[in-house]
Amino acid sequence: TIQGNYLGTYPSGMTYMPGTVTRLRADENAIDVTGQHSGILQGSANYNYAFNSPAFSFDGSPGGLVQVADAPELNPTTGITLEAWINPNSIPTSATEPSSPGTLIIGKASAYELYLQKDTGKLLFRVAAGDFESNSIISESQWTHVAASYDAATGFWQILIDGFMDASGTATPGLIGTSIAPLQIGGLNSQGLSSSFFNGLIDYPTVYDRAL
Repeated sequence: TIQGNYLGTYPSGMTYMPGTVTRLRADENAIDVTGQHSGILQGSANYNYAFNSPAFSFDGSPGGLVQVADAPELNPTTGITLEAWINPNSIPTSATEPSSPGTLIIGKASAYELYLQKDTGKLLFRVAAGDFESNSIISESQWTHVAASYDAATGFWQILIDGFMDASGTATPGLIGTSIAPLQIGGLNSQGLSSSFFNGLIDYPTVYDRAL
């Protein structure tokens, strides 16, 4: 179980958990700690200091995001967990995001996506099995640890906030969709989509190829 614990590293902080596909530390670069799937900053995406170290900084403008090139490992089909620390400057609204669920934290278009939902300020976790929503609202101008997982064999999904289960359920079991789109953090800008640009800070965005 991961309830009551943050994900990412063992207590020593010296290694990453089994199943980590990519984990970007944002130490003034977008290097993946696994050495396999590093990212590139695009548009207005930059760095700002958090936790006495940098985090990815986004201003909500179109094209501002971090992009990781597509790879087979970024298309898990049997289980997935998405994780990040987020500090939004504002909650998106229907006026700013008329055609999307909200602003993207991390995801691949048409495969798996974790959003800060517009108007409600809740988390929205999207996979082929459905759209799943948190119960709690994310605070503005405050760091929050968020994670979401889905097990394709059982259909069980969960959303965790600050290390504790906030929402869960069981959907109809089914494989996670795959996509040729890149993995993107802070916005969607591929396959004809250009939307969902995050306004705030994101740190340690991570993809795992299993439901933790």
